[in-house]
Amino acid sequence: MQSSASQFNEFLEGSVWTDIKSELNVWLEGVRNGLENPETDEKELYRNQGRAEAVRYVLSLPETIRDAIAEVQQKHTEEIKDEEEK
Repeated sequence: MQSSASQFNEFLEGSVWTDIKSELNVWLEGVRNGLENPETDEKELYRNQGRAEAVRYVLSLPETIRDAIAEVQQKHTEEIKDEEEK
């Protein structure tokens, strides 16, 4: 990965991610409306379920990446510590 955990934290706390989340939440609200519409046919219902899952995945992606980066950094730190103790 090219980014550090602190860069992802900055991204998550910044206005760009706030704007993206706002737009994704608008999409999610539209999907919810489709799911709650009693006139929605079964095929569209399944599509909306998939859309909701995709939007929730995208919303969680930065935290997932940040956590993965932090895990890699932690393992690297532990490896360096182990080498120094030898």
